[in-house]
Amino acid sequence: MDKGRIIMGASFVILLFVFTIVTAAAPTPHNVMGRVFHSDGVTGVDNGFPVRINNTDSGDVALTYVYAPPIPSLKGYYLATINGSDNDNIIVISWNGSHYGTNTSLLASTTTSVNVVINTTRPSETNVTILTLEDNDVFNLSNITQISAQISIIGGSNGIDCYAVLNISNSSVLNLSGDTYSHYLGNIDLGDSTTTDWDVVGLEEGSLDIVVNAYCDSDGILLDQLHNDSVTNLTLFDSIGPIIELISPENNTALANTGNPTTFTYNVTDGSEIANCSLLINNTVNWTNSTVQKGIEQYFYQTLPLGSYTWSVTCVDNGSLNMNTTSAVYNITVSGNRIPSISNMVIDDPIDLTIGGIKKVFCNASVNDDDNISDIASVNSTLYHILSEANAPDDNNDHYTNSTCTIVSSSKFQLNYSCGYSLYYYANQGIWSCNITAYDESNNTGSSRIDTNVNELVALNISPSFIEYGELEAGNTSEEDENLTITNLGNADINISLEGYAEEEGDGLSMNCQNNNISVEYEKYSVNFGDSYEDMINLTSSSTQIANFTLLQRTNDTNYKNDRNNTYWKISIPLGASGPCNGTINLLAIPT
Repeated sequence: MDKGRIIMGASFVILLFVFTIVTAAAPTPHNVMGRVFHSDGVTGVDNGFPVRINNTDSGDVALTYVYAPPIPSLKGYYLATINGSDNDNIIVISWNGSHYGTNTSLLASTTTSVNVVINTTRPSETNVTILTLEDNDVFNLSNITQISAQISIIGGSNGIDCYAVLNISNSSVLNLSGDTYSHYLGNIDLGDSTTTDWDVVGLEEGSLDIVVNAYCDSDGILLDQLHNDSVTNLTLFDSIGPIIELISPENNTALANTGNPTTFTYNVTDGSEIANCSLLINNTVNWTNSTVQKGIEQYFYQTLPLGSYTWSVTCVDNGSLNMNTTSAVYNITVSGNRIPSISNMVIDDPIDLTIGGIKKVFCNASVNDDDNISDIASVNSTLYHILSEANAPDDNNDHYTNSTCTIVSSSKFQLNYSCGYSLYYYANQGIWSCNITAYDESNNTGSSRIDTNVNELVALNISPSFIEYGELEAGNTSEEDENLTITNLGNADINISLEGYAEEEGDGLSMNCQNNNISVEYEKYSVNFGDSYEDMINLTSSSTQIANFTLLQRTNDTNYKNDRNNTYWKISIPLGASGPCNGTINLLAIPT
């Protein structure tokens, strides 16, 4: 050993890492073929049957149809190509209107053979069609108010607990109007259909898509894939100008020159927002407002000297077409005399009419004139039904006028009036309005209105009040018709029900006699004069309506018409009955 040197040794370990990258082959076209059989598993189906192949690993789907040459052994043959990789799982489905069949397999490296037997009943399946709308339709904002869809049930079973759901892609352009997106349709039988409607409103200009999807709780596999329908690229735009309503001062109003500005009130609506509105006095722009709110009363203020004027309003919307509309034109007059006004109106409410008579009704108010009560020239009043008008002619059913209202008290600037009316029993039921109008010496007018309610009145009158059959022997029948005239004494159309009894209701008798009572069926009536006893109708002990015997509300102010009619009565006396006999016929008016 060489003791003069120390030798040091080092060991080095070299590790070699080898990375292996495994890559799957890209999906490639694979052929799938086979036959589709009827439920017997032997007979091939006709050409045209659909065949769908789903690759559950790659998500690819291929749809083909049975197409076989006219050779019995090939009937039901299909062939298709689907993208995938070897050993991918595939499901093959074929169906007709009521049944379907499935089979599974793995994609082979060569052609994959899969046969299908159609032997399973199809569940319910929906078929949706959006009605009236088409792709690329163009609508004005205000012209699309409803979306309708028809939902049919196809497959092999009834639809149980079905629904339709609307989807709107752009709710800032179009949205529901008091509706819900999902509609419950109930049950729909196989082969039947139902239509459902969604209420919508256009909000602004723009484009959108519509989709309607339908399903039933009884649905299963969806084969025809018709459960939704869509309409694309609907366009809404505003081609209609603003709608303007002038509120006050009303047409032909006389204004007093008080030195204060006159308030011009209007309302405007539109599918778009409003860019501006202008007040026109004598057809010349007087004032423009660029901060206008739709659907809310808007105002202009202008002081006018004495004279006659026209006023109107013109508005422009901010839609793409900047539509412009001008309102109606109203006339006004500014005079030095201040117009009268009406206040403190009161009226009887509700009003119960008097059976067959007249009801006195009072409508009271205060008439004010800041010039002095000596300036009040006249006051008149009208009382009219909601379906009539203040200036309609008088009619006892719906319109009354009082041109001589009575002054009940006064002060320097106020007269208190009472306007009385005599309402007939057949005045229409419902809402009535009392309008009072005052005229001053300059022919300026002021008016106001108050509403009341006239209640329904159901009543009748019978004449004579009793029937006297005279003296009849047992076994005989009365020969002459005994007449009962029935008159409607209310304000509603009525039917008549009647019953007969001797001592108490329901006793089965028509007469209580000294000897032996008379059963109810021995007394008879008819609505036709001269009917024989055998052809007449038996009176009963329970309330029975007279057929074809409606008494209408009276509508003729000078004569009775269809509000009255006659019944004719006869009685037969059975053997054994004798002595004085008495009975009751109870008649009841029933509103129709």
